[in-house]
Amino acid sequence: PPPPENGNNKKKEEEYHRKLSLILATKNSVFVHIRRGDYVGIGCQLGIDYQKKAVEYMAKRVPNMELFVFCEDLKFTQNLDLGYPFMDMTTRDKDEEAYWDMLLMQSCQHGIIANSTYSWWAAYLINNPEKIIIGPKHWLFGYENILCKEWVKIESHFEVKSQKYNA
Repeated sequence: PPPPENGNNKKKEEEYHRKLSLILATKNSVFVHIRRGDYVGIGCQLGIDYQKKAVEYMAKRVPNMELFVFCEDLKFTQNLDLGYPFMDMTTRDKDEEAYWDMLLMQSCQHGIIANSTYSWWAAYLINNPEKIIIGPKHWLFGYENILCKEWVKIESHFEVKSQKYNA
């Protein structure tokens, strides 16, 4: 998909096309969305073990997968270890580039979503009838049935500072 019109934002548009080319050149692209931002302050971010379990599950089903990690926290992704190599697609300006990230995620063949309707929609819009989508079993406010029935649910918990809580 083309990037949305954004005035004289030539540099960001070129970056979008570079990232899109990387994804489209990959036969088995998988996006991983990690939501931090406001979730960190209120204790709603998923524990990293959820993403690791999801990556492990996906690796067994998608041969030669290539991971593309989307997150709004550059510092977090610089130290991220998912147990599998990945391309960091983290944007520096989350507000301006959020819609571009949505388009990039939906350009992947498969997805690992956060407890976020943002990545839920990106996964839902993937145009691949064989797509595998993995989501967290636990969501905020008890929304346990938010995932599509064919999507895979992985056990998850929320992290609050150094403590872990089941949703």
